[in-house]
Amino acid sequence: MKKIVLITVFILLLTTLVFSDAMKVAFLGYKKVDRNCDYVLNRIMKSDLKKIFQDEKDLQLIDLKLTKKVLKSNKIKDIFDVSKEDLVKIGKSLNADILIRGTIEQLDMTNFKIYNTLFNVKSQNLAQID
Repeated sequence: MKKIVLITVFILLLTTLVFSDAMKVAFLGYKKVDRNCDYVLNRIMKSDLKKIFQDEKDLQLIDLKLTKKVLKSNKIKDIFDVSKEDLVKIGKSLNADILIRGTIEQLDMTNFKIYNTLFNVKSQNLAQID
């Protein structure tokens, strides 16, 4: 679990090198590959993300409830079935610099892997991070 959180922090810190101001990050969510990921996913979304961002002055996590509200108002049900134009619209609605979505899968009884996709709202570039 700590590895997953550390990888996510590392990814976000790398992206801050590109930006000089505090970067606003929105987590669109994660898709589970199997049911065994429920606990880990809930833990990440409910507590780990907030812990990561609370000490980072260069990163600002956009409220997860606001993100859900914007997704719902844009009638987005599957975060992986959206065009770049929709991602830009969502990013602008949230005033976000980066959108993150991903998948999570169980590798074995104690290890999970997260595949993150980062979308830069300004440049409209997608980056896959394993």
